[in-house]
Amino acid sequence: RYSQIIHTTNGGVIWSSQVSGTPNWLYGVYFIDANNGWAVGSDSTIIHTTNGGTNWTRVITNASNGFRFTDVYFTDEMHGWVTGIYGSIFLTTNGGISWQEVESNHYPLLNSVYFLDNNNGWVVGDQGTILRSTDGGITWIPQLPRVTGNFLYSVFFTDYDKGWIIGEGGTILHTFNGGSS
Repeated sequence: RYSQIIHTTNGGVIWSSQVSGTPNWLYGVYFIDANNGWAVGSDSTIIHTTNGGTNWTRVITNASNGFRFTDVYFTDEMHGWVTGIYGSIFLTTNGGISWQEVESNHYPLLNSVYFLDNNNGWVVGDQGTILRSTDGGITWIPQLPRVTGNFLYSVFFTDYDKGWIIGEGGTILHTFNGGSS
């Protein structure tokens, strides 16, 4: 069941299924607290819960049908981003009521998004793509030189300088200068 959501309330000892309300594949999930969360997936799916996943509501975007979202990240209840196929990045500044597509200038699949605050974030994806934004995701700058051509799966930063990226073939990238190298 590709649309299944499972959750735990005891640190992972027991997991229970939740009804997502969508038949579509789900690829990413993010909660900002115990009640408020979003999940994203195929066919332009963004779903939102305000009660810990007991009920999920589909969020309408201007993405075309058949579009695949791969990851979602929120810094607070109002500011969030999703990544997807064709280098797509969507952002919201009103809690997901509306989503704005922004230009990444990259064609590959963008697989993961991470923001430290409402302005500073990174996305990673296919062909070693690493992009950085310092204006809330309005514009994206490639982090060059490209150090790998591998598919990159996930990105995480502990502060504005230190970050990690993992990818295919055991790729692990680490930066001490915000991705400049």
